[in-house]
Amino acid sequence: MIKYLFILLSTLLFAFTASAETLRLNSGESLEGKILKMDENTLFIESHLTAQELKIDRADLSLIEFDSSARSLARRLGIGLHYRPNGNEENLSIKNWISAVDSAELIVGYSSGTQDTFGFELRYSRVFMVEGATDLFYGAGAGILSIDSKRGT
Repeated sequence: MIKYLFILLSTLLFAFTASAETLRLNSGESLEGKILKMDENTLFIESHLTAQELKIDRADLSLIEFDSSARSLARRLGIGLHYRPNGNEENLSIKNWISAVDSAELIVGYSSGTQDTFGFELRYSRVFMVEGATDLFYGAGAGILSIDSKRGT
């Protein structure tokens, strides 16, 4: 169940981050709007000019210019789920953007099985470069991890 929730949340995350400001067409025209969805052949955009959904072939596009404005601090608090399949680890994350480039994050995780684990971590990160809708950042974190084994040896 948690795996399906993780897939759903990550799909929503990528769906909402795909918003472009300006599309440059091969004909020299420009369109402004928000990308609603795209696949390998077509792109659907909500035009700012007409407020209609437009269908554009990707072959007709020469360039997509993403919004380069600073992060909106009106949406500064986020809640997420971290799942790491290699360690079968699930953590709840709460992230708060302190400024346009600085964030603080609290991660809490618990799992029960042959071993009971509890983890608590605080992280700080700073964005040093923005590429499209992706942030490149560096940071540091500190936390505790408690492991209790139920083996009868």
